[in-house]
Amino acid sequence: MMNVSLDTKLGINQDRKSRFYSWLGGVYPEYRGQGVASELMCRQHEWCKEQGYEVVRTQTKNKWRSMLILNPPLANAELTAWLLKWRFNIAMADELSFFAAICLIPSTVALYRILVKVDKIKALLGCALLTVIIPIYLFLDIIWGRLVYPVYGIQLSPDIYKLVLSIYYGGMHTAATILSMATIILCLVIRRSVIGRPAAMFGFVAGILDFIDAYPWLIGTVMVFVSQLFFSAWFVILGMRMLGRSDEAEGLA
Repeated sequence: MMNVSLDTKLGINQDRKSRFYSWLGGVYPEYRGQGVASELMCRQHEWCKEQGYEVVRTQTKNKWRSMLILNPPLANAELTAWLLKWRFNIAMADELSFFAAICLIPSTVALYRILVKVDKIKALLGCALLTVIIPIYLFLDIIWGRLVYPVYGIQLSPDIYKLVLSIYYGGMHTAATILSMATIILCLVIRRSVIGRPAAMFGFVAGILDFIDAYPWLIGTVMVFVSQLFFSAWFVILGMRMLGRSDEAEGLA
């Protein structure tokens, strides 16, 4: 046991003692990589719980990202409280996602019928990727529903809840990546179709943003919201253009 100070960890009270800002911390270079910083962070979190703090905030520059990953996993009690608080919102999101996935089936068929006369290969590839996404979304809806819809009254443990969340967000990463690829490929055809070049340009941007949205842990919640909002807007625009030009497409056929 060494009788020297190897480290330090300081913090500041925020928001009337509901939030604690983990402000300054450090370990001498020769003692790094030995779990000293992790132990400091864990002890600080324990102290915050004893003092009644509800949130511990850590903020740093990207070059010091190791400071951010020191925060221990979400405590079981906090996870359960979060699920109870957002139960209704999660349930509504699950229901809407299910119907959105079902509606994607006729939408993909209608889009293919319009684009196949322009470029059969790209239209087939893009629509095939959209088709692949549908069962992924339906599977993720089943997984997501386990957070709020217990089967036969079976209550899941916090560890199972964490597994469900991990599978869901991993699946959403895959779906967003495939969706961005499908969008960009289809927009290459849309710009030469009766749907029009403006819708294609909007779609290109939506596809790029959706690819970025596949990495929510890197871009933050605000950017995720912007990406999803932009992509939803593109789907609405595409649907309106398809309805307005479907007769014209039939005529060209």
